[in-house]
Amino acid sequence: MSIESVLTSWAAGYSGIPVVVHAPFAGDRQKEPYISYQLLSFDYSDFDDKNRVSKDADFVTHNYENWAKLLVSIHCYGDKAYSAINKLRLSLYNWQSNNLLKSENMALRRAGAATNLAALEQTSFRQHWHADFEFNILLTNSIDVDKIKTWMLERTWTDGNNNIFNSTINYP
Repeated sequence: MSIESVLTSWAAGYSGIPVVVHAPFAGDRQKEPYISYQLLSFDYSDFDDKNRVSKDADFVTHNYENWAKLLVSIHCYGDKAYSAINKLRLSLYNWQSNNLLKSENMALRRAGAATNLAALEQTSFRQHWHADFEFNILLTNSIDVDKIKTWMLERTWTDGNNNIFNSTINYP
């Protein structure tokens, strides 16, 4: 699963609000209640990256791993917005929530304070709550490098009498 699909499943499963969108999104606002979230930053660890190398007959595979902190901004809209944001904050202590995130190499690390942003709405009053969530996430990448099975070295040279010689070495 992608980071977005994991966050969508987690937010829908533990907030009580089934409509979750990844911001910024195009089009009209969703019918309330709904949740929007945006990935704000990745903070990579300088001391925790690993490179494991495995070999077989054809390839050398480099498997890179690095833990990072992912900061996510979550906004809840609608009548249940305050309750939804607090349910997400309290999922930090829920083993089922932790297992869902762990299955995708993520962990909820910290939940920021819930903030009421209803007064910022320009056109009409509506419930709007916000909090920032910090996750640990294991980022992985694999690169296959093809092994050189044969190589050939060719050289052309001339002697003092302007005779041209070609030399080829094949290995193995």
